[in-house]
Amino acid sequence: MASDHRITAASDAGLATDVPGADPTALRRRYIEERFPDLAGEGVTIDDPDAVVRAARNYYEEGSLPRAVELLQFAVETGEPPGDAV
Repeated sequence: MASDHRITAASDAGLATDVPGADPTALRRRYIEERFPDLAGEGVTIDDPDAVVRAARNYYEEGSLPRAVELLQFAVETGEPPGDAV
């Protein structure tokens, strides 16, 4: 029987993600600006669903699926539901 040579990474679930004295909204915005610098140059904001979907599609088509998914996740997490949504 062949030995298993898989690498197992430890979870970072215990790491603190809270920065004392920091505004979480400002931290999130700053992270997005650093992670997706090209979006600001194109005038894309996380509050514009159509622009976010176009940007995510561009990332996907360029072969950067993780960035596309991350951008969409940020938009969903920070977005307000439509007026009729429950």
